[in-house]
This record gives sequence, C-alpha cells and structure tokens, in this order.
Amino acid sequence: MKTLKSFLFGTLMVTMTVFGTPLAAGTTGAPDATINAASCGTFLRNFATKSVENSEDHPWLAGYVSAYNYLKSITFQILGHSNLLSAELWVKSYCEKNPLKDISDATAALMVELYPTQAIKVKN
Repeated sequence: MKTLKSFLFGTLMVTMTVFGTPLAAGTTGAPDATINAASCGTFLRNFATKSVENSEDHPWLAGYVSAYNYLKSITFQILGHSNLLSAELWVKSYCEKNPLKDISDATAALMVELYPTQAIKVKN
C-alpha cells in the first residue's frame, strides 16, 4: 500500500506540475479552483475530434481525480465503482448544458455529485 501511495503521490506531483495545481478544498467536497482547465467549448471540440484517451483533457481529468482522492483523507476513490470514461461523459454532458463554464467547473460539480457514493477508506 505504501508503494501505491508513493506512486500516486509522484503521479500527482508530475500531473500538477505539467497540467496545473488544484487549490484548497471547499466545504462542498470539491476543489475551489484549478489552473490550466480547458473551456467547455475546447473540451467538447477535443471530445468530438479525438478519441477520449488521446485528448489533452484526459490526463487533466485523471490528475484532478487523483489529486482529489489523495487530498481528501477519507476518500479511497471518488469515482466509486465508476471509471474515468464515465467521468468524462459526465463532464461532456455538463459542458453541453453549460458552454460558458470550463472543465474545472464541470469536474467540481461531478465531485459534489459523486461525494455521497465514493469508496471510503476503511481502517483496519
């Protein structure tokens, strides 16, 4: 488990360095702001023209989710039994309904929605 935590922390640091740094967590369970988040228009354009895994938004969203999981002490996996593709589809739907927002707004809204269903760490 320590090796996995070290790996995730290292991945988090590299992701934050390359794609932006999440700031302090708010009371809703979602980070308040992020850096380098694409606009919803850019996200939708990328989503339509590239495979999801090849989009530049894929590592950004993966980094956001990883950072959220790491920074929230009780969260094991905010996606619960879902996956990153499902999260990207949720962000796509949010962006279609809110074209003037950016994907950090969409992802923060997703974290709020997923918070009640997250996988919680269990102490031994």
